[in-house]
Amino acid sequence: MSAVLTRKIALGLIALRVGVHLVLAVIGAPVTSAAGHLALAVAMAGATVMLWFNQRVTFRALGLT
Repeated sequence: MSAVLTRKIALGLIALRVGVHLVLAVIGAPVTSAAGHLALAVAMAGATVMLWFNQRVTFRALGLT
C-alpha cells in the first residue's frame, strides 16, 4: 500500500511542476531565468518534504511501516 501511495505522490509532484510551468506560460509569465527555476525548485523541494512528513505521520498513525 505504501509503495502505491508513494508513486501517486511522486506523480502528483511531477504533474504539479508541469502544471505550474503551463499556467505561468499561459498567463504570460514563463519561468525562463535561472533565479526563477531555482525558486521553483526550492518550492517543490519544500512541498516534497512536507508530503514526506505527512506520509510518515499518517503511516505511523495507521500502524504501517
